[in-house]
Amino acid sequence: MMFSIPLYFRVTESASNTVAGFHLFPAVVGNALGGLLTGWVIQRTGKYKALTIIATLSSAFTYIILILRWKGQISFWESLEIVPGGFGAGIASVTTFIALTNVIEHGEMAVATGGLYLSVAIGMLGGIAVSNSVQLSTLRVILGKRLVGEGFQKVNIFLHLSFKS
Repeated sequence: MMFSIPLYFRVTESASNTVAGFHLFPAVVGNALGGLLTGWVIQRTGKYKALTIIATLSSAFTYIILILRWKGQISFWESLEIVPGGFGAGIASVTTFIALTNVIEHGEMAVATGGLYLSVAIGMLGGIAVSNSVQLSTLRVILGKRLVGEGFQKVNIFLHLSFKS
């Protein structure tokens, strides 16, 4: 979300980097609230497994909403639809850390924590690479079909060569 939301606003509304980045603010607020609430719930109950499932469902729900509803220019209220995604990410980060610290010895804490944050960073990079690959492949196919339909017969060869890198 942190990569695709600003890009969405740059493309659909020709927003500046500042304005496009500002559209992430609701997700950041959701992230902070999710993390704080999760810490409070875990402290009170000692349970975190159900929260991890809630985090996954919340984030998945957000992406489904964005795919179905965001079709170009969106209103301020529609831009708040990313809050549950941030909320889910906040919950997930806390529950993952708690689950990790629950199963390791105290002496292994530094290495395990470093490994957790390394794997999160690698996962984000991999996710961005895969999502970009899917977006470019889809764009090439859709653009090729639409341009050929408009009478541009040699476009497929150009698109094939342009995106093949």
